[in-house]
Amino acid sequence: MSANFEDCRSTQTEPVRVEDETGKATRFCIHVNAGPSDNPMQSEFTGHIGGKGNRFCRKCEVGGTQKEKVSDEGYHALFEAGTPRTRERIVVELEKQVKSACAGVMSHVKTSQTETGVKDVYTQYWIDDLIKRFHELKQGDPARSNVDIQKELVQWALDNRDKIYSSFLTMNGFDPTKDTPVEILHTILLGIVKYIWHISHTPLDTEQKARYSARLQATETDGLSIHPIRANYIMQYAGSLIGRQLKTIAQTNVFHLYDIVSEDKFKAWKATGELAALLWFPEVRNLAEYRADLKVAVANVLDIFAVIDPSKIVTKIKYHLLAHIDEDAVQFGPLVGVATEIYECFNAVFRYCSILSNHLAPSRDIALQLGDQESLKHRLTGGLWSAGDGKSWTRARSGVRCFLESHPMLQKLLAWSDAKSLKHGTPK
Repeated sequence: MSANFEDCRSTQTEPVRVEDETGKATRFCIHVNAGPSDNPMQSEFTGHIGGKGNRFCRKCEVGGTQKEKVSDEGYHALFEAGTPRTRERIVVELEKQVKSACAGVMSHVKTSQTETGVKDVYTQYWIDDLIKRFHELKQGDPARSNVDIQKELVQWALDNRDKIYSSFLTMNGFDPTKDTPVEILHTILLGIVKYIWHISHTPLDTEQKARYSARLQATETDGLSIHPIRANYIMQYAGSLIGRQLKTIAQTNVFHLYDIVSEDKFKAWKATGELAALLWFPEVRNLAEYRADLKVAVANVLDIFAVIDPSKIVTKIKYHLLAHIDEDAVQFGPLVGVATEIYECFNAVFRYCSILSNHLAPSRDIALQLGDQESLKHRLTGGLWSAGDGKSWTRARSGVRCFLESHPMLQKLLAWSDAKSLKHGTPK
């Protein structure tokens, strides 16, 4: 990952030259504006201890000990975004931890991580290494003072600052606390929707499951943009549903569970469905109105879940992250635009690589060595790349470009369509 950031930095000082089909050239540089991912990975980006820590939010300072979180003040604080965590403060805390490691004291490091929630996986390697080196230096020369050893290690840490701290925390223009948006696949579908689905289907008896399954299968799907509903499969594997199935039931369950679940659970489905409809929103025309609706929808979800199972508000970070959706919507626009689920289609794309290898010819080594989803897509769709001399440009041969034309599934995965002109005077 550090290598990727170095590549980004290099383009900011030496913009990359590109050329289009007409021969016109321009240059571009890369800036990292977002780090979409699931919540554990985003915690790593931000030097955060994770959702199991006392300070369990990567975006703000909310939380504390279990006793503090279950108090009236601490519990209510979980329903709102707290004091923002800043990149500068995270780096300061990491510097304190590194300084403690230079003194060979691990207990101070652990105390800092517990109290502040700042624990960077990348820097932790160097913290452990510095503590180890402290004890090795002490054993090698027992007469040497601890202060002298600490001074040597602190100086080494200052000289190797770029090596010790994660690129996520030092990259210009990227603030991981602000630029890691709430990811709707993992936080909403695999979080809130999955939670209410579990507590809804678990108590159902055989007759209720059969009734629900029949209703779900009979759903009119026009306008929903979902996969064909397989109700029997959903009920058979109710505890192992994936995102697309949870997306289906989030949109439809309010019409099927009204007389099957309790009143509170039905309210939870209505609140969750309304929030999901606002999040899978492609274009915001009135930001003020959208933010107001979003805040109300989030508050409704948190309030009803607090009625159903108040302990989950304390233990599940995904509930609290809903309070940050509003600020992320302002920062990034509709959150469906930063959903990582759209890139999972590339898992299927790479299954075609073994087939493509017979057609890639001279471009085969370049495309497969890069191993990058967008690079592969760029080549398959006829994109140009530098031949290496900085002057000439090349592209995949016609056999590669024509490969898409005979594989509709690959076309769909790559969101590619063949431009076919219509004959005037004929109906479509």
